[in-house]
Amino acid sequence: MKIFIYFFCLLFLSLVFIACAIPTSIDVDSQIPPTFHCRGDGSLLNFVVQEVDTKSYKQTTLWKIEPETDISLWDYPSITYGVLPKHFKQVFPSQGFPPILESGKLYIAGGLGLHSDGVSVWFKVEEGKIIKVPPPL
Repeated sequence: MKIFIYFFCLLFLSLVFIACAIPTSIDVDSQIPPTFHCRGDGSLLNFVVQEVDTKSYKQTTLWKIEPETDISLWDYPSITYGVLPKHFKQVFPSQGFPPILESGKLYIAGGLGLHSDGVSVWFKVEEGKIIKVPPPL
């Protein structure tokens, strides 16, 4: 009987722990340049904004940054496109600013996860605003 109670308590605590995990997500505001908000458990190894060709779905990197140390997503700063946050380094382009986001083009922003799933948000520029769109695939 004691083994059954011990097993039940362990199972219950495991389910509570799993239920409390916060899924990784990225949100984007409607301003230009856009600001991205990363949340969830784990961390991201990098943050990348790419242009996506709507015919071939080929992705071209416009801007890539990485944290200088492993930081939790809860501690990730809001990231404004083209503005390097403190304690991050710019990987691409190696110098200067990324290109301006253009109206009518499709973009994806996200990162590779460490202790979490990778995550992304798809968006377009329309009428001077950022519009979230569903993934085309």
